[in-house]
Amino acid sequence: MELNSERNHARKMFQAYRDPVLKRKLNKLNKQINKLDQQIETNTFTNELLNFNATDGKVWKFVTPFKKKTKNMSTLNEPAGIANTDLEKANFLAERFETQFTLKNITNSDTE
Repeated sequence: MELNSERNHARKMFQAYRDPVLKRKLNKLNKQINKLDQQIETNTFTNELLNFNATDGKVWKFVTPFKKKTKNMSTLNEPAGIANTDLEKANFLAERFETQFTLKNITNSDTE
């Protein structure tokens, strides 16, 4: 927490004075904070692996997040409202494609 406040102060000072020394200090503090965050994340994952028990039947609960890469689709704005659920999004896209890809009558009755 102390590093964050020191970094915020260094950023504020750099933005005010645009001194290269302050920029180096800001970059150094950002690098330290990122290293600490990475170290905390690594330690947490290591502890989770060490405490994992494969005999209690929760193997798939542990493995699934690593195997499954989910892609979230943002909400779609439609004239009738906002589509949030997967079904609403699918219906909205189906209607949009249906209207967009309909065949138009391009024959001219005068020339035929």
